[in-house]
Amino acid sequence: MAQKNKVTVKIMDRDYTLVSEDSREYMQRVANYVDDKMREMFESNKKLSTSMIGVLTALNIADELVKVKLEKEELEKRINSPQYELKSA
Repeated sequence: MAQKNKVTVKIMDRDYTLVSEDSREYMQRVANYVDDKMREMFESNKKLSTSMIGVLTALNIADELVKVKLEKEELEKRINSPQYELKSA
Protein backbone atom coordinates (compact mmCIF):
# COMPACT_ATOMS: atom_id res chain seq x y z
CA MET A 1 0.00 0.00 0.00
CA ALA A 2 1.29 3.46 -0.88
CA GLN A 3 2.04 5.99 1.80
CA LYS A 4 -0.70 8.49 2.56
CA ASN A 5 0.22 12.15 2.70
CA LYS A 6 -1.67 14.68 4.77
CA VAL A 7 -1.80 18.42 4.17
CA THR A 8 -3.96 21.26 5.45
CA VAL A 9 -5.05 23.68 2.74
CA LYS A 10 -7.00 26.91 2.82
CA ILE A 11 -9.92 27.45 0.46
CA MET A 12 -12.00 30.60 0.76
CA ASP A 13 -10.39 31.27 4.16
CA ARG A 14 -11.42 27.87 5.58
CA ASP A 15 -8.97 25.11 6.45
CA TYR A 16 -9.41 21.63 4.98
CA THR A 17 -7.28 18.60 5.72
CA LEU A 18 -6.56 16.46 2.68
CA VAL A 19 -5.26 12.89 2.83
CA SER A 20 -4.07 11.23 -0.35
CA GLU A 21 -1.39 9.09 -1.93
CA ASP A 22 -0.57 12.13 -4.06
CA SER A 23 2.27 14.40 -3.01
CA ARG A 24 1.65 17.29 -0.65
CA GLU A 25 2.75 19.66 -3.41
CA TYR A 26 0.18 18.22 -5.79
CA MET A 27 -2.64 18.44 -3.24
CA GLN A 28 -1.68 22.06 -2.50
CA ARG A 29 -1.66 22.83 -6.22
CA VAL A 30 -5.15 21.39 -6.64
CA ALA A 31 -6.43 23.29 -3.60
CA ASN A 32 -4.90 26.52 -4.90
CA TYR A 33 -6.64 25.99 -8.23
CA VAL A 34 -10.01 25.47 -6.52
CA ASP A 35 -9.44 28.48 -4.27
CA ASP A 36 -8.55 30.67 -7.26
CA LYS A 37 -11.64 29.56 -9.17
CA MET A 38 -13.93 30.08 -6.17
CA ARG A 39 -12.49 33.54 -5.56
CA GLU A 40 -13.06 34.43 -9.23
CA MET A 41 -16.69 33.38 -8.85
CA PHE A 42 -17.00 35.36 -5.62
CA GLU A 43 -15.52 38.47 -7.23
CA SER A 44 -18.01 38.25 -10.11
CA ASN A 45 -20.98 38.23 -7.69
CA LYS A 46 -20.39 38.95 -4.02
CA LYS A 47 -24.03 38.19 -3.16
CA LEU A 48 -23.57 34.45 -3.79
CA SER A 49 -23.47 32.14 -0.78
CA THR A 50 -20.41 29.99 -0.22
CA SER A 51 -22.36 26.87 -1.17
CA MET A 52 -23.57 28.49 -4.40
CA ILE A 53 -20.00 29.57 -5.19
CA GLY A 54 -18.89 25.97 -4.57
CA VAL A 55 -21.52 24.50 -6.89
CA LEU A 56 -20.90 27.01 -9.67
CA THR A 57 -17.14 26.50 -9.35
CA ALA A 58 -17.60 22.73 -9.51
CA LEU A 59 -19.68 23.14 -12.67
CA ASN A 60 -17.02 25.36 -14.27
CA ILE A 61 -14.22 22.95 -13.39
CA ALA A 62 -16.30 19.99 -14.65
CA ASP A 63 -16.86 21.91 -17.90
CA GLU A 64 -13.09 22.39 -18.26
CA LEU A 65 -12.52 18.68 -17.56
CA VAL A 66 -15.08 17.48 -20.09
CA LYS A 67 -13.67 19.78 -22.78
CA VAL A 68 -10.13 18.53 -22.12
CA LYS A 69 -11.32 14.91 -22.26
CA LEU A 70 -13.09 15.52 -25.56
CA GLU A 71 -9.96 17.20 -26.95
CA LYS A 72 -7.85 14.25 -25.76
CA GLU A 73 -10.20 11.77 -27.45
CA GLU A 74 -10.04 13.76 -30.69
CA LEU A 75 -6.23 13.87 -30.57
CA GLU A 76 -6.07 10.12 -29.88
CA LYS A 77 -8.32 9.46 -32.89
CA ARG A 78 -6.08 11.60 -35.08
CA ILE A 79 -2.91 9.96 -33.79
CA ASN A 80 -4.30 6.46 -34.31
CA SER A 81 -5.59 7.14 -37.81
CA PRO A 82 -3.70 5.66 -40.78
CA GLN A 83 -3.39 9.13 -42.35
CA TYR A 84 -1.46 10.39 -39.32
CA GLU A 85 0.85 7.39 -39.45
CA LEU A 86 1.40 7.97 -43.17
CA LYS A 87 2.22 11.68 -42.64
CA SER A 88 4.65 10.77 -39.84
CA ALA A 89 6.53 8.32 -42.05
